[in-house]
Amino acid sequence: MPQNERRRHERKSGLLVRVSVKDVFGHVCEGTVLNVSEGGVGLGLFTESLPGSGLLEIQPENSTLWISVITKHCSSAASGYVIGCAFQVTPPA
Repeated sequence: MPQNERRRHERKSGLLVRVSVKDVFGHVCEGTVLNVSEGGVGLGLFTESLPGSGLLEIQPENSTLWISVITKHCSSAASGYVIGCAFQVTPPA
């Protein structure tokens, strides 16, 4: 990892896996995995409004598994938002 990198885990980019993102109120939006590490995931969300909670569940396309994450940071982007999330429990590979 580069000297100025502050993350504890190396991030892998370029995956571009489509996901459904659900907040605790049951609202669902679509997004894409931008990067992933052992500790968390970066998501690009295609929505005009942010999910209504910091606790989210994500479901990869073509999967029945919902993965619990906690939002750590968020920024606006041209087509929605980019959010950084930490896994509550490290998901299976």
